[in-house]
Amino acid sequence: MNKPFISLCPEITRAHALTLMDWLKDERVTRYLSDSRDVCRSIEQAIDRTQLPILTHLFNRGGRFFMAYDRYDAPVGFVRLIKTGSDCEIVLAIGDSDKWGRNLGAGTIREGMKLAFLDMRAGKLIAKIHPDNKRSLKAFLRSGFLLESETPTLKTFSMASGRYLQFLHEDAVGGSGGTVSYTHLTLPTTPY
Repeated sequence: MNKPFISLCPEITRAHALTLMDWLKDERVTRYLSDSRDVCRSIEQAIDRTQLPILTHLFNRGGRFFMAYDRYDAPVGFVRLIKTGSDCEIVLAIGDSDKWGRNLGAGTIREGMKLAFLDMRAGKLIAKIHPDNKRSLKAFLRSGFLLESETPTLKTFSMASGRYLQFLHEDAVGGSGGTVSYTHLTLPTTPY
């Protein structure tokens, strides 16, 4: 039981929005996010403008948004997948700082990869990470991402769909022996 179980929930409720606002008030959580510092105010305004219990449509503008849950059904973070052409960018954060250091980020990355490659049919998944964000750098490298480019303020990592499918295949026929493991995934036999 050393691997964390993560599930992604596509339905975003008012309670999720309030939880996100709490997380995004923590500078340690937002330090490396590229989103505007006004995101809490934007979420609050969205909550005030609508009386609907489900806010999924507001969070899915420009991409797909998911809440990440741990094995105890507690929300621990979020994932956003933004598809542009055949590429898809992944943005994620573990917002519950009390649960940092438990490999939840790596589990969230794996679940995001499943959605990007097997559901959204991305040709390549891209992660743009601040060079000082050591936890994210480590999690994406351990998940099989490769450094694509770097500047003093940004490192861009990517995973091509062929590489991802190769990891799945290697794991299915006896394990790759590396740090990447996808034993809970199954490949579709025909394209959608």
